[in-house]
Formats: sequence, C-alpha cells, structure tokens
Amino acid sequence: MAGFNRNLTLVTTLLIFHQLCSNVSCSTSNSITRNHTIREGDSLISADESFELGFFTPKNSTLRYVGIWYKNIEPQTVVWVANREKPLLDHKGALKIADDGNLVIVNGQNETIWSTNVEPESNNTVAVLFKTGDLVLCSDSDRRKWYWESFNNPTDTFLPGMRVRVNPSLGENRAFIPWKSESDPSPGKYSMGIDPVGSLEIVIWEGEKRKWRSGPWNSAIFTGIPDMLRFTNYIYGFKLSSPPDRDGSVYFTYVASDSSDFLRFWIRSDGVEEQFRWNKDIRNWNLLQWKPSTECEKYNRCGNYSVCDDSKEFDSGKCSCIDGFEPVHQDQWNNRDFSGGCQRRVPLNCNQSLVADQEDGFTVLKGIKVPDFGSVVLHNNSETCKDVCARDCSCKAYALVVGIGCMIWTRDLIDMEHFERGENSINIRLAGSKLGGGKENSALWIIVFCVIGAFLLGLCIWILWKFKKSFKAFVWKKKDITVSDIIENRDYSSSPIKVLVGDQVDTPDLPIFSFDSVASATGDFAEENKLGQGRFGTVYKGNFSEGREIAVKRLSGKSKQGLEEFKNEILLIAKLQHRNLVRLLGCCIEDNEKMLLYEYMPNKSLDRFLFDERTDHGSLIGYAWHLWSQGKTKEMIDPIVKDTRDVTEAMRCIHVGMLCTQDSVIHRPNMGSVLLMLESQTSQLPPPRQPTFHSFLNSGDIELNFDGHDVASVNDVTFTTITPDSSSHPTPNSIFVANMPQRHSKNNNDLAYFTYDEKKKLGYGTQRERLGRDSIKPFDACSLCLKPFIDPMCCHKGHVFCRECILECFLAQKKDIQRRLAAHSSQKKQDKDEEEERLMLQKARELDEFDQQNHSAMPRNSDKNHNEDKNGFHGANSVKTTSFEEEALRTMKAFWLPSATPAASVRVDAPETHTVCPEGKEKLKLKNLFAIRFTEDNSEEEETKTKSASSSSYDKSYICPSCKVTLTNTMSLVALSSCGHVFCKKCAEKFMPVDKVCLVCDKPCKDRNFVGLKKGGTGFAEHDDHLEAKEYKHLGSGSGLGLVRPVKT
Repeated sequence: MAGFNRNLTLVTTLLIFHQLCSNVSCSTSNSITRNHTIREGDSLISADESFELGFFTPKNSTLRYVGIWYKNIEPQTVVWVANREKPLLDHKGALKIADDGNLVIVNGQNETIWSTNVEPESNNTVAVLFKTGDLVLCSDSDRRKWYWESFNNPTDTFLPGMRVRVNPSLGENRAFIPWKSESDPSPGKYSMGIDPVGSLEIVIWEGEKRKWRSGPWNSAIFTGIPDMLRFTNYIYGFKLSSPPDRDGSVYFTYVASDSSDFLRFWIRSDGVEEQFRWNKDIRNWNLLQWKPSTECEKYNRCGNYSVCDDSKEFDSGKCSCIDGFEPVHQDQWNNRDFSGGCQRRVPLNCNQSLVADQEDGFTVLKGIKVPDFGSVVLHNNSETCKDVCARDCSCKAYALVVGIGCMIWTRDLIDMEHFERGENSINIRLAGSKLGGGKENSALWIIVFCVIGAFLLGLCIWILWKFKKSFKAFVWKKKDITVSDIIENRDYSSSPIKVLVGDQVDTPDLPIFSFDSVASATGDFAEENKLGQGRFGTVYKGNFSEGREIAVKRLSGKSKQGLEEFKNEILLIAKLQHRNLVRLLGCCIEDNEKMLLYEYMPNKSLDRFLFDERTDHGSLIGYAWHLWSQGKTKEMIDPIVKDTRDVTEAMRCIHVGMLCTQDSVIHRPNMGSVLLMLESQTSQLPPPRQPTFHSFLNSGDIELNFDGHDVASVNDVTFTTITPDSSSHPTPNSIFVANMPQRHSKNNNDLAYFTYDEKKKLGYGTQRERLGRDSIKPFDACSLCLKPFIDPMCCHKGHVFCRECILECFLAQKKDIQRRLAAHSSQKKQDKDEEEERLMLQKARELDEFDQQNHSAMPRNSDKNHNEDKNGFHGANSVKTTSFEEEALRTMKAFWLPSATPAASVRVDAPETHTVCPEGKEKLKLKNLFAIRFTEDNSEEEETKTKSASSSSYDKSYICPSCKVTLTNTMSLVALSSCGHVFCKKCAEKFMPVDKVCLVCDKPCKDRNFVGLKKGGTGFAEHDDHLEAKEYKHLGSGSGLGLVRPVKT
C-alpha cells in the first residue's frame, strides 16, 4: 500500500510538472491560436528570438498597450503599437483570436478595444510573429494565405523588409506617424511617407505643411540626399519593386547589407527622421543620419526663387536670390528674415516680343537640389527638354536629371539647396534683357571666332608638323658640342673620356667616349659581339681594358629619326635612376656616328624573371585577359591551390580582381561591393570589360624579318629583334613590341606618331590616385607627433597639438629666433667692417692715382698703344700678368672642378621675432591656444593593452555630447574656444547658434568661439578638408605602368 501511494504521488508530480511546462511553452511561443491567448505577463517571441510582442507601459505612464519591441535590447525599443489610440486602463487585458477569426484586444469586461478588422475566409486563423518583426494574421491550415500584417499598418518605425506602397492614383501615402510624446504613443502632429506626384520622394509633413523632403528618386538614391551613396549601392539600400501590380502600385523596400544587423528608421515626436544601427560590441544604438539635420534642409528655408547654401559660415547669410531675381522685402532680407523669398526683376516675354534679342532664355544653376513639385514629361526625338519648356509659357525651369529624365516646373521654384558635390543642374527661365541682350548674335559671333581660332590653330599645328624635322635639327645643332665644352676628366681605356656639359642637352653631366675607344671595346663592332638589331640601329657587347662590360647601341645612318631618338634617350634615360632600369653610362658623337653606351645586363631582361619564358606580353592585366577570353583562367592559379578545394574561391578572386582593374573608374566596384562579392558565394558577378590595350602578342601574331639589314623607321614604335648571348641558354628569337595601341580602321590616320590621347592611355601624362588611409591623420592625433594627443590644445585655426609637443615647438622656435638674431647681428657688424674697409681702400686708391698723375713723367693710362715686352711687363713699376690657365680658372664658374667653384655668399635676413603655428604658419602665441575637451564614450569599457614595460596605449572612442554619435575621421568637428567642448558640426550648426550656450556646460558662447577642427595628412597630403594634392610629379611612363605621386605644396 505504501508503494502504491509513492507511485501515485510520483504520477501526480509528473502531471503537474507537465502542465507547468505546457503553460510556459505556450506563453513563449511565436503564434496565437484559438486556444492560446496572450495575457498580462505572457509574450509572443519570434523564432530567432529577435522580436517580442506583449503588453507594455510607456515611460512616465500608467496606461497599458500591446506592442512589438526588440527582445534582448535595453532600454526597451518599441517598433509597433496596436492600440495606440485606445489604451488599457488596467492589467486585465488580453490579445486573442475572436470568433470571426480577427485578432483583437479586449479589456477586463471582454470589450473589444482594437481589432485587425478584416474578413477572413474562415475563423480558423492564427497570428504569427516573424523574425523580421512582422505580425501576420493568416490561415491556420494554409500559412501562405495572409489576411493582415503589421508591416502594412506601421506606426512610427520603418524596418528592413517593410513594403511602402506607392500609387500615383491614390496620392500621398503618409504611412508613418510618430508618438505624441515619449510617454504617449497616440498619433502626433507629424507624418512621414511617399509623395508620388511628379517623381517619387520622401516627405515629412507637419499637419498639411511640408517640413522636409528627400528630393526625387532617380532609381539609385534620393537626389536631395547626395551622401546617401555611403549607405546604399546596387545590392543593398532602398529599392523600388518592379514590375508594378495590376493597379499600378509599386513598393519601396530596404535591403540591409547584413541581415543580422538591427536597423531601423524612426520619426521622432518633433518630426525629425533618424536612422539607427545596433552596435553589438558596445550594445548601443549608433545614429547613422537624421533629417532635417541643417538649416538649409528645412523645407523652403529661404523662400521662393532663392537658394540656401550650408557651406557659408554662421550669420554670413545662407540665402541668396537666383540671378535675375531680387528680394521681395529687402528690409526683411537685411534682418535675416528670408521667408518672403525673391521675385523677378524683369517679367518674362513668353514669345510676345518681336525683337529676337528680347526673347526669353535660360541660365543654369549647378549642384542644386531641384525644386519641389516638378513634373516628368516625355518628348519626341525631334525636340529637346529645353524645347518642351520654351514652348510652354507657364514653364519656369527645366532639368535633365540622370535616372529620371526631363523635368519641368510650372509653379514657383521653392525649396532649393546648393550642394558642394551635387551633380544636378537646373535651367532657370529669364527674360532676354537679363541674359545680356543679343544672345543669339553673341552666340553667333562666339561660333565664328571659335571656328576662325580653330582654323588658325590647326594651320599652326600643320606647319609645325610639316617642318618639325628641320626645326628639331636646327635646335639640336644649336646645342651641339664645341671644343670648349669638352674638358679632360679621366681615362677608361687608351683614349681620353670627355664630359658633355649638362646645359648642352638639358641633362646632368654625361661622359663622352671617343669612337676609337668604343670600337676597341667592341672588337671593331664584330659580328660575334652583336646582341641585337632594330630599326634605329644595332646593339653590341663590349669590354673595356679594365674588364667592365658595356652594351653599345650604334644608331643607323639610314634612320630618318635617329637624331631624334638619340636626343630622347639622352634626355630621358640620363635622368632616370632605378635599380630595375638599365643605366646610361655615356655616349659617342663623332662625324655621323652616334652611339649610346649602356650598362650590360647578362641575365636577360626583367620580364623573363617575372613571367614564363614562353610568354611574351606587356602587362599582367593583358595576360589575365588573354587567359580569361580563352577560358583558361585556371592557368593563373598556383598548382598548389589547384590540388585543393579552394579553386572556386581563387577563380572568384581573379574575377573580382579583373573587375577592380577595369580601365574606367565608373566600371570598377567600390570596396563595399568588393567585400560582398568576396563573402557571398551565390551572387552572380558581372563580366569584366576588355582592357583598352592589353598588348598580349604571341610570337606568331607578328612576323618581321630584317635579314640583318638596317631598316629605316618613320614611326615612334620600335621593333627590336634580340639575339641571345652565347653564354646564355639558347632560346628562339623573340619579338618585343612596344606597348603602344593598334589603331582601329575607323580611327586610323596619316600621322607618323601616336597622339597624346593614345599615349595617355599607356601611362603618359598626369594621373591621380586615391590616397591611402595611412596618409590621413586621425582626428584625435597631434599634428606634430601624429600620436593620440595628451592634454590637447587648439589654435584658432583649428590645428590640434599635445600640450607638451606645442610647448617644445615654441621653445625650439624661441631658440632658433635667438640664434638667427645673433647671426644677423654678427652679419651687420661684418657688413659695417667691410664697408669701412672698402671706403679706406677707395680713398687709398684715389690718393695713389692722384700721386701718379702729379709725379709720374708718363701716366700709366696715357699711352694705350705701347708695346709689351715678351715677358709680359709694362715697365719697371708694372705687375706681371697671369697666365691663360690661371685667368681661366679665376673667371670661369665650373661647378665640377672644386678649384674653380665660386664661393656663394650666405646672407641672413632679419628674422621674425614671433612664434608661428607649425601647421598654418600664422602668428601664434601660447596665450592664443585653448584646451579642448573630447567627450569619451562611457558606455564602452576601456581596455588597457600593455605593449611593453615602458610603453602603453589606451584605445579610446569619443562621441558628440549632443547626438551621442561616435566621432570619426569622416565627420567635421567644431570646438568652442570659450569652454573647449567638441561637437559634431551638424549639432553645432543646429542648436548652439540659437541657444548661444554650450550644450554641455551651459557656458555662453559667441560666433567667434566656433572653431572648426582641421583635418590633415601625415606628409602625403595637405592640411585641409579636401585632401587632394595640387601638383603631381611624373615618375614613370611608356608601358601603362607609370606611377604618379602627389607632391605636397
């Protein structure tokens, strides 16, 4: 009996435990059924536990609502509210499936206060919370049949995966309405949605009045948000569905770059839209952008026919009328009240004038956010967008917008903003008199002068080209070598070596070898010493008596361009010095013989080591394209990789590499796209474009046979047949073809040389390249030591220094000023002494001359025709003249002879006695510096990384104390000289000019206290907001692989 009781107790316990587990599992499931109701304390959780649905109470409130929020994020972030207009007054509410199949909220008296209010086909329905945060009411028997979803009935938050309906026939879709306040979820006075009239754009309304708009959608971005390209590309970002539904509806969606990220767009109760991303590391929301964020982004900030420019400084007048317009109320405009806008100075004629000069015309505004209420129009092929606007008297302006087409405006031009990097332009209609009058005749005269100028320019070019040979020969003859330009130097062989003066050929000093010495070194140009032959001559191997090996290029006497090529090689190769370039040792010029002496390369050319000997090509890109076009891409993969499973990944890397090295920048993917291409193995990659010049030629592609004869060359392209050295391994003769483009038949011409455009495609000319990350100084680094600053100090120009660094800099400047003052004082004393000595010598000379003229029987200068004796004496009192050599050494300025080098006098100018900023070079004193204070991100735990026993560094992150956004190098920062606090530029422009106090310490501040912190470089870039070099130095060319590096100015 006792055993039976124990068994009964065990069974009862198991039943109770099972019932409890069932209750728990029901309260945390992801669906609501007829038998499962959500009550107070219960919740509905998505399958991936990202979102949670249940009852909640807002901050500073006692009312209860049903909503959806992120499950594991604190503080609670609500993204959707069901009963926002009818809250529950107690904790007795429930969320359930009603008898008619609708999802309803009931109070303690079982009264329905909210319902999905649809008509399901049956009452066998279920409500499911998906991992996207979407609550769906669907059929329990067929979960694919949906009757209602929360994504189609949003409140104040837009989530990835939502679809916002756009239908011009239905008008504006004000889908998102913010809370009235943070404690009241009921609808506020603002709304956000899509305006489909004209071209699609996002609009924020305050009641019926517009507060902000995004600008038209151009199929990639909203044109009024040019920085939107930072958050979107062809893979992710905002997208518009296609094709439209049967009723013409399309849908805006947003695709996140990482599906695991929590991303949300939210409209605040004050009508400001914000975009957030959840930072998993610091467990906080990062603010990516907000609109409107500046004064000029506010709707129609400057009134009609006016442009707002945010690049202007505080209180300098951001608004300006369009050309041809003037303020409606000048007195209000002077008081910075721009609401009245602008008006035309001269009314439009609209084709009513009989005088052609008075017809209406158009003036262009570039980099503009196009006005509101534009219309997209279609026009036939026989007319332009300008014609469409010109024939419509109500048309005020037109624009051709990329991705949209022709847009015209028939209403007043409102809400225009100037962008520093904007691409859109708009053409404003003006009366003919405001365009300067006689524009048609002026345009005609401009055309006539342009035609005449082009004809004269072409004639001059033709004359220069026709007689260029004679002209170049004349110039070269003027620079030919004379006997006086050759000076004995040293001996390489039995014959002396001469030195060619640098200014004769515009090169550094170059040794000249005699013909006999070169002939002796090459065995009288023996056939066995012949290395190769080309159109400009033959190359021989030579040995000087001391054992030095050389390569001699003997120019052919039959070459029509031998003299030009000789000069070019001297000018170019003598200046280039690189360990991978053959060095020019000297030259030989005697009679018609012209020879160049190079350093001999016994191990063949460099490309034989970089590439397989079977391959003859100009560059790696050309080689890759050759294999790609023939379907042999795998041949580029290392055999070790081929034997593994990584072949597919290697093939994808080669594909991405070819996309990144395409000729045009617009065809290359950005770094975000490259990362997606490499990480995603399922996405289809676009095919690469063929390089313009890949110069990959097999030995069978070109057949040239010189038969050992000299061939005259008339082109700048050189074909050289190379015969291998007898000491080398025997290889077939190869043909090296210069990396020059082959002209297509339609581009062919009769020019004997390649044009500048053709050469530029090979690397000639100036090029630009993007600076690396290491060339940009971090914003939290000292401008002197380039390390994270300690006790930062800032000047009024915005340069930031460590306190210790700037003090040491000032001390060094003071010492240098004292040193230069002492040197200047010593120089002044020396000048005074020299002047006194000069006066004394002059006085002594005058006395001597007076004495000679009064006491000598025959003055020295009276007889200019007297004869000198053979020893060079004038008389008993004369001084012996110097020899010719001594006189030459005394008078000739020869910088290569130490004994004849003139001594340059060094002058020390009077130094400035004040210290300067080491960055801006303006006057700067210690009292002009002020300490700045960055706000550290306290939410992130600082980690100390010990590098060594003597050094340590701290990784700190700083935030704007106003918007809490993490500060980065891409942001513009502003410091207050009154207190030192640092803010982002957007917050500084938005709040402080109005409040006139610091947002942190409430200390009063004025406009002069706003100091923009300078961005800077580490030596490869200038200090400015635009890190772009203004001068470029060409370091290589000719093969398409030339390097261009910016030179700091």
